Amino acid sequence: MKQFIHQLHVETHGKGLYDFHSGYDALNRIASAGESGSNGRSEVFNADRYGNLWLSNITGNNFPTQSLMPTGLSSFSATTNHLVGINYDAAGNQTVLGGNTLAYDAEGRQISAQISGSAGDGDLRL
Repeated sequence: MKQFIHQLHVETHGKGLYDFHSGYDALNRIASAGESGSNGRSEVFNADRYGNLWLSNITGNNFPTQSLMPTGLSSFSATTNHLVGINYDAAGNQTVLGGNTLAYDAEGRQISAQISGSAGDGDLRL
């Protein structure tokens, strides 16, 4: 399925070498992504034909907890292509993210965010 793989090597100031990669299918849609480090850490993401990414495999230590990261294709609704258990407005904009409330203008641009009790603008500035 993967026709093209993009790879980037990054040295992180004495903390090791990391490879970031992404794979694309024949229609240039993202099919996979991931990273691996010289310390044995790696995470791999898969994608469906709509570009929905989910974490499919993680190895090694010291990865931050990713509670909002989908972990399988079942995280997405087959009928709406939205994340299961997430609120959306009539235009399909996600209105809640991890307990934070998001609002949009008529053109679908984010205009505000209510973050843990603090109001911010569309750029998440308080």
